[in-house]
Amino acid sequence: MPKSSEKVMRDAMGNDVPLRYVGKYDRARDAVTRRILKRWEAARAMLERVHAETLADIKEIAKARGEAGIDPAAKGNMQVSSFDGNICVSLNQRYEVKLDGRVAAAREMMLAYAQNLIKDVGGDDGKALLEIVRQTFEASKTGNLSMARISNLLKMNIRHGDWLAAKQMIVDAMTPEKGKCYIRVERRESRQQDMEAVRLDIADCWPG
Repeated sequence: MPKSSEKVMRDAMGNDVPLRYVGKYDRARDAVTRRILKRWEAARAMLERVHAETLADIKEIAKARGEAGIDPAAKGNMQVSSFDGNICVSLNQRYEVKLDGRVAAAREMMLAYAQNLIKDVGGDDGKALLEIVRQTFEASKTGNLSMARISNLLKMNIRHGDWLAAKQMIVDAMTPEKGKCYIRVERRESRQQDMEAVRLDIADCWPG
């Protein structure tokens, strides 16, 4: 048990260890990791301020656009450039589509249609359709369905009543929700050059 006035360091098990028993390397790694954490937390706080201030600026210019009689951007997206056209700021609002439990019933109806097609007609078309339906409703590792696959399935020109009912069931099961919002800042030296994104990505800052 360390004396009350003695300096200690807390170990990974939560024990207070007298400093005299902590090796030079352990003290060094503790100091370095704490210094790095402090630096990263400061950088994170700065990026959060940059993000908040940029959104406030975009909101301000959106208001100015409205006052100038310019139609607001669709779905919250917006793009604005400097007067010389060499700086471009874009706001991209992503949307996610959520599916409710009705999609499971639609899957069963589509599988049944494909299986009946194989039984009644034969050939490879029914088998191909069955595989498409199965792949469409296979969940990813995160438990989500591919909206691209579902969109392709809905575009298939099949006029059978059960298939059409299943398609409508999928459409009714969809609910769009706001996802992440992305800001992109690009610049160039002159109009003869291509725009280049200003990347706030620490991996992009790797030296050399």
